Amino acid sequence: MLTEQIKKKLAKGKSLCQIAEELEEEEEHVSRLIEKIKHRP
Repeated sequence: MLTEQIKKKLAKGKSLCQIAEELEEEEEHVSRLIEKIKHRP
């Protein structure tokens, strides 16, 4: 799932820009998912 991939990349210290590029997603979409992850770990 996309959120799991984002969690792994955040744990590796990757930036929003890097994560969005690697997952081929818009930064805005990834940013919203990161906010959800922070509120529900």
